[in-house]
Amino acid sequence: MESPLSPHHVMKRSRHAGVTLLELLVVMAIIGILSTVIIVSQSTFNKTVLLSSAAYDVALAIRSTETFGLGSRVTESDTYTNSGYGIHFVADAPTFLIFVDNDPPANGCHTLPVTGASSPAAIPGNCMYIPASSPPTDPTVQTYTLGNRVNITNLCIYSNSSKWQCNKSSLNIVSSRPNTTTYLSVGGEAYNQSYTKAYLTLASTQGGEASVCIYTTGIVSLVSDPQLQC
Repeated sequence: MESPLSPHHVMKRSRHAGVTLLELLVVMAIIGILSTVIIVSQSTFNKTVLLSSAAYDVALAIRSTETFGLGSRVTESDTYTNSGYGIHFVADAPTFLIFVDNDPPANGCHTLPVTGASSPAAIPGNCMYIPASSPPTDPTVQTYTLGNRVNITNLCIYSNSSKWQCNKSSLNIVSSRPNTTTYLSVGGEAYNQSYTKAYLTLASTQGGEASVCIYTTGIVSLVSDPQLQC
């Protein structure tokens, strides 16, 4: 009987205990596939989180603007007490801003009540953002930057007659006390009371989209398919 410690027996055990090149290649291939799946999944998760966070920030800014307009927010100089407040979005841009809507209302947007014993004072406006280059101007309250390579890529508005109209150059959302209505205007157009809702779409340069819906009732919601869910 051959001893377990004999050289021949040790060589046989060594040959059986080793790993072949083919087995090593298979293991490396499996590790590579798993690593790719994990990296892709992590990247997708990161994009989703970043877009959701950006959409939430936009929705929160819109709600803040509504609060400013309905709550008679006072600016630092006290110049614009009781003015309407709006938020202005521009297509294909990573920024947006909150502004004071204090231009004369030539289009019937939040004109009343201006003063009155039974109503809070309110300063009328035209529900459009007038930049500093086009006096009279609407003062900017705050400018926001989305960051993380997220841009506003599409601005759409809805009316019962024309349904969804998209690819607008800009979108204004204005609130003014004591009215609970949210006023919408787009692309430099005058305020049109037939507009009942709007949405804006955010997109990341890494891929993926998220949308925010805004209604004239003041409701703001986050959706994935705005034309079906708004």
